[in-house]
Amino acid sequence: GGQRSGLPVLGQLMQARCYQQLGRWADVVRVTGLLLQGVPAWGSWTRGEPRMMAVALGSQAAMELGDSDKALKFYQLVLRNDPDQAEIGRQYKGLRSLVKLLRDADALLAKSTNHKALGVLEEALSAMRGMDVASGLLRSDILLKMCRAQSELKRHEEALMSCDASVQRRSTPVAGLFTDPRKLADALAARAHAHMQDRNYDEAVRDFRDARDRLRTAGGRDEDVMRLEGRLGEAQQAQRVWQERRDHRLVLDLPVNLHQLSKEKQCTWVKKQHKLLARRWHPDKAKGDKPRAARKMREVSEAKEALTAELRC
Repeated sequence: GGQRSGLPVLGQLMQARCYQQLGRWADVVRVTGLLLQGVPAWGSWTRGEPRMMAVALGSQAAMELGDSDKALKFYQLVLRNDPDQAEIGRQYKGLRSLVKLLRDADALLAKSTNHKALGVLEEALSAMRGMDVASGLLRSDILLKMCRAQSELKRHEEALMSCDASVQRRSTPVAGLFTDPRKLADALAARAHAHMQDRNYDEAVRDFRDARDRLRTAGGRDEDVMRLEGRLGEAQQAQRVWQERRDHRLVLDLPVNLHQLSKEKQCTWVKKQHKLLARRWHPDKAKGDKPRAARKMREVSEAKEALTAELRC
């Protein structure tokens, strides 16, 4: 047994370890899977024996690839034959809890219960840290869900940070695999939506176009490409309106009934809101995303200038 790859069991194990050192996770999963097919599965599984080491390597590699189902299968092989294996039992239970948290978060997001979904997703990230699993791709999935929830809650800066991290992870090739253009397109579309919510239409157009092009090049389904085409069109329309007929009252967050007040009071509101927002977005004072702060500051200054001229303050 153990000869299917042309190597004895210890040779396969060494090969899997080499792939692990290189971060070639897909190859680790493949080689450990072959090893486990070639050895007997019955009896007690004890720490340190080759088949147990293969399960540890294979499950970790599956998690690095974001494939929790595959990782569970590695654990299930042990527990079917040795239900009392405490260490594997504990890891299996932890991973099943994580998978349940992610399903719960999906259900909450589907119902637009974004605040609760965020809490569950933060719990999932914490559970991942507790399981000592790096899993860049699984983490990118969680961050993408967080981006969507934060964006709907108008927590724009947090949303963009979550989306940026997810896009970056999905843009980085995993050794032994290519980047998945569909997953990257999904992350780019989510970030584009977050930019739309933040009224940054230039970046939204850029991300929607990039997502559409990547999906089309990857041979994505026509209806998915068309959907992105439609969203790109909406972003371009919003971009035109924002450039040509921007709602300056919206920029300064002025009351909707402002027009019912006297001109003097309208001018007071404009000055007050400008002062408040300029303090918030001034590049020297703003924390976090400096280009975003500079854009907001520019829009606030333009709004004050336009409204002061319109109202003759």
